Amino acid sequence: MAFLEEKQARELFMFHAFKHANGVTNDFENISMEIIKAWWALPLSLEILGYYLHGICDLEIWKDALRELKAGRNIIGGYDNEMF
Repeated sequence: MAFLEEKQARELFMFHAFKHANGVTNDFENISMEIIKAWWALPLSLEILGYYLHGICDLEIWKDALRELKAGRNIIGGYDNEMF
């Protein structure tokens, strides 16, 4: 399996998180890039994370999710398990 380039990883994540890659506020752009840099080589992870965070407009939830993932903990079930 080939790994994604950072640009491709950004496009993939942004599509799933925002349904587009443009017009995202700086705060969400910054945290998105942190997520992408942490998982850029794992396309399926980026898709799932983007899908999970799609529609969540609270930046603190995104930050909490990033902290939990970096610590190796599960984020599913923490905020809105209904979407799954």
